[in-house]
Amino acid sequence: VDFTRRHGLWDWPTYKVVECIVKPRTKLSQCRFVDLDDEPGLPAAVGVADIFVSHAWASTWGALVLAATSCLPDDTRLWIDCFTVTQHAVAAQLDDLFC
Repeated sequence: VDFTRRHGLWDWPTYKVVECIVKPRTKLSQCRFVDLDDEPGLPAAVGVADIFVSHAWASTWGALVLAATSCLPDDTRLWIDCFTVTQHAVAAQLDDLFC
């Protein structure tokens, strides 16, 4: 919720979150978003996932966030593809997808 609020992403489709937030923030290192050290709140939020989330990238990011937060405990960790799989065409992407 903090990430969504901080970046004003409630009405954005997920593909726009990826193109305008995730890819630019990870462009230099070509890393996964979850590997960033300097994203506020991120290091404390990263860990073994409790739930795998499947969602349509054309749907709003805010709908995904609201759905998850309305029915899950606050300390639940989600596996969300656009954060846990590198969004750059590098060898690590294949590792993320086919491990």
